[in-house]
Amino acid sequence: MRPVRLRPRLLACAAAALLAAGAPAPAAALPGGAAGEAPAQPAQVDPPLLPPVLWSDSERIAGRGGGADPGCAPVTLVAVPGTGETNEVRDPDVAHGRITPGLAADLRAALGERAVRAVWLPYPSDAVATMGYAESRARGLAALHRLLGELAAACPGTRLALAGYSQGADILAGFAADLGRGAAAVPADRIAAVAVFGNPRRGMAGAQAAGTAEPGGVGVLGPAPAGWGPLAGRVLDACNAGDLWCESTPALRAVAGELTAASLNPARAGESLPALGGAGRAAARAAAADPSALPAAAGSAARVAAFLATGQAAHTRYEEDLDGAGSARAAAAAFLLARLR
Repeated sequence: MRPVRLRPRLLACAAAALLAAGAPAPAAALPGGAAGEAPAQPAQVDPPLLPPVLWSDSERIAGRGGGADPGCAPVTLVAVPGTGETNEVRDPDVAHGRITPGLAADLRAALGERAVRAVWLPYPSDAVATMGYAESRARGLAALHRLLGELAAACPGTRLALAGYSQGADILAGFAADLGRGAAAVPADRIAAVAVFGNPRRGMAGAQAAGTAEPGGVGVLGPAPAGWGPLAGRVLDACNAGDLWCESTPALRAVAGELTAASLNPARAGESLPALGGAGRAAARAAAADPSALPAAAGSAARVAAFLATGQAAHTRYEEDLDGAGSARAAAAAFLLARLR
């Protein structure tokens, strides 16, 4: 049974919460698609949008599809899906999410079908729906350390490549920070290359830029101070123009950090209500500091909440040739292959 899409409902709930906090409601329709829906993408695999607690028993069983362990391969691509694209019960050997299934196919086409194993990190990516973004990210990072440790121990000869989209890119930024502190499950020399798309931490030192966004932009959560650390020179960071997750404004950055604790789960109201209030106060401070920024500040909380709940068209177009120079996915494949061969 195909999971029911929750995106329009999430958008409505986010709008109601923001109105209660005094922020304007997000627009119902998003650029490039119908209300609450992003356009279909090449090589995209539909994500499971229901959180694990709402899955039926049959779906839980199907999520761990059985099958033989594919074993070790010369190259292992570890893909970290974005918000709403995976959960704890997904089979890591079954492709899901945007961009990374196509990227895995690119690597296999170039290196050989049996030369590349691709795994997708299972973690509770249902941020906003049942928990705050910050908690979802932290649990994803812990799951990534476990998975990489298991892969490195089981397949000591495999070369590891990492890819992350959206929240998955943020998790990989956290992994780089842990590497720099000596707290990662694997050493830096086990990681051949990294590719991230729609990275909310864009602007970290040590990455090669790709995509149609202007150089020098900053992600909505701000770059990690230590940059990519030990992975510097091995990271491609792709951002497309109009993707507010990786190409943000000061007003958006002022409210986004506050909203990462917010959730639509009533049980988390003690965390969510202060977060919504903090976002409103941050927008007010930005407007007070620069009155000309009032229109941008007034709409920032609503834009970030709408993005977290539904995604945006510009945030999903990394498999399209937008500027005549090839897609960001193609650039990522070339970048990874140059370091894996």
